[in-house]
This record gives sequence, structure tokens and C-alpha cells, in this order.
Amino acid sequence: MDQVNAVREMLRITDQESNTALHEAAGCGNVEVVKALLEFEDPDFPYSANKKQETPFYIAARRRGSGRLLTLLLDKFKSTSHGGPHGRTALHAAAMAGDAEAIRVILKKKGNLTKERDEDGCTPLHYAAHLGGRFSVVEELLKRDVSAAYIGDKKKGMTPLLMAARQRNA
Repeated sequence: MDQVNAVREMLRITDQESNTALHEAAGCGNVEVVKALLEFEDPDFPYSANKKQETPFYIAARRRGSGRLLTLLLDKFKSTSHGGPHGRTALHAAAMAGDAEAIRVILKKKGNLTKERDEDGCTPLHYAAHLGGRFSVVEELLKRDVSAAYIGDKKKGMTPLLMAARQRNA
């Protein structure tokens, strides 16, 4: 048990930006390294955010094609911290990345994030509508909770539909 504790302690060492090895591996999208790092980690350990306010889960979500990586993290940890900068969640990050698969993976375990608002009052659907081009992302979010379409942001009261119309993506 002392060896396992020593390995866990080593895995939790941070750099000057407060990144652990898991933050870095998630940022590179390296599934095999993440899998190896998680092998010895305690499922109850709450990985904290780095200096940019990004958790490993948030970092993984902002990468396109991160579904497998997100599944690994969600399956390992009992409580996955999903926060990011400006009050955003991993679901916001996946919507900004335009990754419908990541959205499906996140919503499977964290379905309550669809109405989460960031500091500007924007939901993940706002970002999906604003960035446009990926209707599958909008569709996945609306399938989970259509009422998110009626939430206005804090600045102008813009709903996701109004944002999409303004971007000519409606």
C-alpha cells in the first residue's frame, strides 16, 4: 500500500501552472497515457483546476474527438469535476469544440449540465448555436433538454435561436 500511495503522490505533483500529469495527458488527448495514470488513482480523488481554472475533464472535453478519453475519466472517478474558466463546464467546452460524440458521453452521466450558465449567462447551446456549422451538436443538446433553447444570456437576453439566426446558422 505504501507503494501505491507513493505513486498517487507522484501523480498529483503540479507544475507552475498547477497542471498534473493527468491535466497534461488530457490536453494531448493521449488515451493510453491517461489510462496508465488512472490505473493507480483513487476514484474518490477530486482533481482540482489549474491556474486557468481548467480541470482535466474540462481540458479533455475541449479537444475534438475526445469521447473515449471522457469515457475513461467518467468511468474511473465517482465525482468528476467538470469546471472550466469563466464559469463554463465541460459541456460548454465540448459544444465550443463542435464535438457531438463528446456531448453524448458527457450528457450520459452529467445530463444536468444543459442549462448550466457561464459568467455571461450562456449555456452550452448558446455556444453551439453561435459557432454554427455543426447541427449534430445542437441536435444532441436539444434532444436532452429542449427548454435550454429558451434561456437568454445576461448581456442582451439572446436565446440560442436568436444567436443562430444572427450567425445565419438557423
